[in-house]
Amino acid sequence: YGPSLQIESLPREPRSTSARPHGVAVIEVSGDLTDGRSISLPYVDFHTVGAQTLSAALEQATYDPRIEAVVLRIDSPGGSALAADLLARQVKQLGQQKPVICSFGDLAASGGYYLSAPCREIFADPLTITGSIGIFGGKVDVSGLLAKVGVERARYVHGPHADMESPFRAYSDEERELLRERLQAGYDRFLEVVEAGRKLSRKELEPLAEGRVFSGSQAAAGRLVDKLGGLADAVGRARELAGLSGENDAAVIFLPERPRTLLQELL
Repeated sequence: YGPSLQIESLPREPRSTSARPHGVAVIEVSGDLTDGRSISLPYVDFHTVGAQTLSAALEQATYDPRIEAVVLRIDSPGGSALAADLLARQVKQLGQQKPVICSFGDLAASGGYYLSAPCREIFADPLTITGSIGIFGGKVDVSGLLAKVGVERARYVHGPHADMESPFRAYSDEERELLRERLQAGYDRFLEVVEAGRKLSRKELEPLAEGRVFSGSQAAAGRLVDKLGGLADAVGRARELAGLSGENDAAVIFLPERPRTLLQELL
């Protein structure tokens, strides 16, 4: 009858013994911060980061069981102060449930830095434009131009400041003071967020604020960032904090999810 024949299964790639879904989400923040939805016009290289779109991505990262850690990838000069403050609050809330690491690209300034401050750790490239902790505001006044072309404008308002932000007249002295108070309140709030997130005192933070801009290396020396490194370093650190450093099949999920074109659907 001959020797017995043994049948064995082919070797498989090592994988985790845990059956739970796991992975790291990379949330992209690329472009100016706005209050609505994100807009992307690739042919003219125009991108905005809408607070509504980014908020939905942060919420998905909070409740998606596949996601065990989050990396914010920021390449933004800032924009809406309100959007930055609302998103920073959401990042802080997310960080109370899952590790949140930040990775800076070419630029992380003003509102772009604002929403990163609550992250557990911040990675920056040595030449990343970083900081610009400050706020400004104002409006365009075209009343002089209208006068030159002979255009007259009639106003019908209820209240002395109802059309304060109208581009068809200048601010009054009282309105300039109101604007200054509003900007000071926004600036103080910015400092509070950075103080709490970076664990800096006001005395330590003031020489780094007032709109000053630093390279990534300078920002690391001033404790505005923690480490020098790129996106891969930040993802690796997020995996480590989530206990996924030994998981070869851990996924990287990019958010917000971009709608597919008809061609991509067909392919």
